[in-house]
Amino acid sequence: MRQLFVSYAHKDRCWFDEIIPRLDALAGKAGWRLWTDLLLPDDLDPKDGDGARDIIVPEVMQSDAFLVLLSENMSMSRFIREIEADRMAAMDMQWGKEIYLINLDGVALQDHLLSRYEIQRTQNYSALSPEGRADVLAGLADHLAELPK
Repeated sequence: MRQLFVSYAHKDRCWFDEIIPRLDALAGKAGWRLWTDLLLPDDLDPKDGDGARDIIVPEVMQSDAFLVLLSENMSMSRFIREIEADRMAAMDMQWGKEIYLINLDGVALQDHLLSRYEIQRTQNYSALSPEGRADVLAGLADHLAELPK
């Protein structure tokens, strides 16, 4: 089963809780599993520097693609800027692994640290109707299903 690494800011947990269960069901049908920091051991805080880094970095490295839930909150996260984004970008550049982006709050992509990398599926999610949001997630799952194994 292929792995989609999901990067998000904890301050955007309400968006995460809306998106991830739906996408998990859709992506699972296409042979993908989602990896998020919710899979960290219960006694490990994702913000716990080295402890979380020791688990998250290998998960990034073995992931087949990446989903970034972009927001103003994410742009402010030191952990994401210093750890996840650089590793995802390296994977994109070295091995052509795709980075998907769902723009949660309309933050300008040109101002974001990921703006210099090829990004697939940029969306302004918060501006969409519920049906539009469902279409975005279904489209992402369809695109994942089409990626070569």
